[in-house]
Amino acid sequence: MVEYHLHVDADRDGVVDDDRSHNDRWAWGPGSKGAIILCNNDDEDRSRRCDNEDAQINASPDPDDIAPLVIRRVAGHPPAPGSWRGFLEVSPEDAARVRVFESRSSGAAQVLGAGIGNPAEGGTAAVQSWPLPDLNFTEKELGVEAVMYAQGRFNGEVVIKLRIERGGSGTHEEQVRLRVAPWIAFNHLDPTTRVYVGEAVDNAEFRRDLAAQVAAAGLPPPEVAGPPHGTDRWLQDAMEIGFSSLPRTGPPAARHLPVVLRTANDRSEMGWGLIDRYPRERMLEPGFGWVEAMPPSKSGGSLDSFGNLECSPPFTHSRRGKEYKFGRLVYGEHPGGTARRNMQRDVVNFLDAQQVQEPFALNTGWLEVGHVDEVMSFVPMTNAPKKFKVALASPTEAVTILRRLKAARQGTAPLLRLTPPPPRPDRTPGEATPQDLYDNYYLRTVDDVLGDSSFMDVQTTVQGHIDGVKTKLMDELDLAETDFIPLPVLFMQTENYLFVAYTPGVVNMLVLTKPDKTARLVIPKPFGPEVDGVCQFERHIRTALGPPAETGVDLEFVDDFFTYHVNLGEIHCGTNSKREPPIDRWWWEQQV
Repeated sequence: MVEYHLHVDADRDGVVDDDRSHNDRWAWGPGSKGAIILCNNDDEDRSRRCDNEDAQINASPDPDDIAPLVIRRVAGHPPAPGSWRGFLEVSPEDAARVRVFESRSSGAAQVLGAGIGNPAEGGTAAVQSWPLPDLNFTEKELGVEAVMYAQGRFNGEVVIKLRIERGGSGTHEEQVRLRVAPWIAFNHLDPTTRVYVGEAVDNAEFRRDLAAQVAAAGLPPPEVAGPPHGTDRWLQDAMEIGFSSLPRTGPPAARHLPVVLRTANDRSEMGWGLIDRYPRERMLEPGFGWVEAMPPSKSGGSLDSFGNLECSPPFTHSRRGKEYKFGRLVYGEHPGGTARRNMQRDVVNFLDAQQVQEPFALNTGWLEVGHVDEVMSFVPMTNAPKKFKVALASPTEAVTILRRLKAARQGTAPLLRLTPPPPRPDRTPGEATPQDLYDNYYLRTVDDVLGDSSFMDVQTTVQGHIDGVKTKLMDELDLAETDFIPLPVLFMQTENYLFVAYTPGVVNMLVLTKPDKTARLVIPKPFGPEVDGVCQFERHIRTALGPPAETGVDLEFVDDFFTYHVNLGEIHCGTNSKREPPIDRWWWEQQV
């Protein structure tokens, strides 16, 4: 009897196994088995298309992104009789999710799986069954890539079948089960390798200041998303950068592919949106992938922007007995709000379907913009029990500082003392000048703030909302009271009866993490009350974050008042960062 069998890398060591006993199962956790394929969405041939959008393996190193699938004839068995025929097959559903290639070499053609384009317009239809040219081999290696991540009703697993028709002597069938490597977001314990900033018509000075801070962290100059996108400067909102990993022989024991997730929000009707195209137009390249959870939609709203998506550092939840090797995703929602006041359901489903980072929502519907980065940031701290703490916006902390100053007879200490820049020569008719915007911040001394009862009521209300955020974070991330660092921020109410930072939102910061896990924080200059030329909010923040020699945290304040703050955002909103994937843990070893 002649036998042919399928073989894959089920033990995840980068080498195809002889053992076939785990071919048709997939399990999570250390020592578990199950083969993995990569969503091959970078652009090795610089065609401006993802590699998995075409029907061949592209130029090297594209073969590194292709998982092996091997057909072997059992050793010592003679070749099959000429009447035998072999077939590789996938279900109609899986045919749209994978491509199988005739080998793993550059230029290898697709033989099974997803079509290209619309067949009604001359495109190719998906191929569900491929007849092997012959069975006259001892081993035949093919390659497999995914064309999509888990999402919707697709749980990330695909099945490929081998069918051998034995020329009237029956049929042999077997199958392998493979899982698409999930998209995983970076977190602030991952070392920063590149910073991005949007080029707006009025932020040249800010970009110079940012570049100085990036250089101080030992990083290359920020990559500028240009040309100027008018007033659209919100690069954080346009994209979230993460990665996917495929096992290989080490070190490291994985092939990491950075992948940028594009926002689902189409803001073109607002006169914005050009920057939303930056991820695909400028970042898709060899070794850098691109994906969208859904086609951009004009039905989206502010909460679809990725200033509203953050990831905690890794931790173990002691009460639930679960280790989160890659942290947990955190996003904001407006319970009971309209679709435009919530993240698109398809995006949330995409994030849920990746399984590794188990997303959860915070109530940010009370904020005008509605983003989680307005109220919190994860700060690496080498001396913290979890190696990080949560910086949390705190009106109470701000008011406490003001009251202490008033008690010290310093009620006339000025707040928000800065000089508006001159109007831009190219400003559009009716566009507010910097002085107009500055005039909206009319409480300019400690006495002014404390004497405005309505404004003080706002601080009490906002603190109540933030306390709710804190309670949810404590539960979902297994945090203690000592894991939070309250930082002073005053808030104001908008005409929509929602809230936004009045003094610059210092938690909306850029975290630059070094390879040794120490960090440099680039924090919006708060322009708090000044005493003897010293900003008391800055002084408090430095004290609260602790001595760099103990915490591993250095920081600097950068003025973003007229470029970001008056436009209802801060430094984190206007920047983005690529980071280094960890090399000491693998997503397939996590229990889900």
